[in-house]
Amino acid sequence: PLAGWFALGVALPRLLRTSLFWYVTATMLGTGVYFTWESADNHRYLFVYWSLALCCTFSLPRTDQPLALATSSRWLLGLCMLLAAVWKVVSPDYLTGSFFHYELLADERFAHFASWTSSISVEQLAENRALRESLVAGHLKGTLMIKMVVEVWKKPGMTDEAFSQRWLVEHGGLVRKHAKAMGFLRYVQSHKRPSAEIEAFAAGRGWKPAPDGLTEVWWESVDAMQAALASPEGIAASAELEQDEKHFIDPPKISAYLAVEEEIFNFIGQEAE
Repeated sequence: PLAGWFALGVALPRLLRTSLFWYVTATMLGTGVYFTWESADNHRYLFVYWSLALCCTFSLPRTDQPLALATSSRWLLGLCMLLAAVWKVVSPDYLTGSFFHYELLADERFAHFASWTSSISVEQLAENRALRESLVAGHLKGTLMIKMVVEVWKKPGMTDEAFSQRWLVEHGGLVRKHAKAMGFLRYVQSHKRPSAEIEAFAAGRGWKPAPDGLTEVWWESVDAMQAALASPEGIAASAELEQDEKHFIDPPKISAYLAVEEEIFNFIGQEAE
């Protein structure tokens, strides 16, 4: 819509000298800023201010317009410089240099310079920007992906092999069957493997014995999880899964919690730096 509106202004130059044109422009630009305020570039705010200044200017008599335009220009430029300087002086992120560090990594305009002055490739910088946008969108819109982590303990008297087979094949298949009703986006089982080295390491730290495995299930968001589990289909599926679990787990020892993944690094497929 905005591009079409500007094209109309180019096609009809006289329209550019009307307050209506700049009022509509300011409204469209301001609406865009309103819905993306958390990530909108500061220049977009300036475009809105300048459109409003032009709207006010062209609402005046023609003889007063040059002075109004000159005055608005001076105030806009002066306040921009003044407020920018004040912000830099009072901002710890700017004074410590962390602002520049972040912008070099997050701003696409500096991608090639950032890659040239560091060991980070342009592709990695693009991936980081995409992940950042996903994180921002999730936090601000309430759609941050959530997962449940469950410590799984086998039923007393059951062998490791029998437990693993029962859990993986029969219960795993049942979970897959009810995935849609439960709202699951992903389901992962982690089966414990005996390791004398890890057991000795854990004992040396004073850690408690490890469970027999971990279950992880993902939902699109907390809202999506609550809606799925409260639906008639979700309630019925949950009851069936609970009955099946009694055949191979020890319920009194099970624990579960919701979690959000915060990846610190991932060197899979590349050399650690």
